[in-house]
Amino acid sequence: MDMRASLTLACCVSPNVYCCVLPNMVVSMNPKQIVRGAIKDAGGVGVVAKHFGLARTSVYEWIDRGEVPVARAVEAERTWGVSRRALRPSDWQLCWPELASPMAAAQEPTHA
Repeated sequence: MDMRASLTLACCVSPNVYCCVLPNMVVSMNPKQIVRGAIKDAGGVGVVAKHFGLARTSVYEWIDRGEVPVARAVEAERTWGVSRRALRPSDWQLCWPELASPMAAAQEPTHA
């Protein structure tokens, strides 16, 4: 059995804390790592670039900055189910304050 398929990744992102929780393990991540993982979950740099009609270098710039542009983050969440929190780990609560409520967090898409 492939263990990667059986692991569920849960990410928590707050203004100064970035972590991902695997069973019995917490791994700290920086914004670049979070965005890189979210783009990978969406199908990779090529898929994301093609969807938005951008050059791959533009998507790599998002990874380097550690954030996806606000309008692109909303579309990416709708298209691939990758949470806006993961795509804008440093300031999601400023962009979308409605996501800070416990009810919104429970309904937010997750990515594995």
